[in-house]
Amino acid sequence: MYERILVPLDGSERSAAVLPYVTEPTKKLAAEVVLLRVVESGKHVHTIGGLDYVPFKDRDIDKVKASVQRYLDEVSSKFVGTKATVRSEVWVGDSAREIIKLASETGCSLIAMSSHGYSGLEAWAHGSVTGKILQASNQPVWFIPSFTRNT
Repeated sequence: MYERILVPLDGSERSAAVLPYVTEPTKKLAAEVVLLRVVESGKHVHTIGGLDYVPFKDRDIDKVKASVQRYLDEVSSKFVGTKATVRSEVWVGDSAREIIKLASETGCSLIAMSSHGYSGLEAWAHGSVTGKILQASNQPVWFIPSFTRNT
C-alpha cells in the first residue's frame, strides 16, 4: 500500500516521535523509507531596517550537512531487522517547500511526520511546517502529534 514513505526530521526529539509509527509496520511490510532533513540556507533576522534574510556561507552549510548526514545514518539504524529499504536525503532550502518537492518528485505514497505542537501565536511566530505540508501536499500525510511530559 505504501511503497515509499517520506519521513521529514529536524533533529529534535519531537520530530523523531514519528519513528516508532513507521518502523512498526515495516517489520511486516516492505517499503522504501526516505529520511529527509532540510537544512536552511539562511536565517531571517530583525534589523534596524526591518526583517532581513542573511544567507549562510557554503562552508557552514557543508559542515551542517555532514553533521545531519551522521544523524540520519544513526536514525536509519532503527530500521535494522525490518523489511524497509532506507535512504537518507539532505536538502537545502525552505523546509516545507523542499519536503513537498521531494515527495512529489519521488512519488512518495505517504509523508509521515510529527509536529512540535505549536498552535496559535506560537505557530505564527515559529511557522508551522506541518501546517504548510497539510495544506499544500498532494500526497497523504500521516501526522503524529508529539507530546512531552512535564516532570
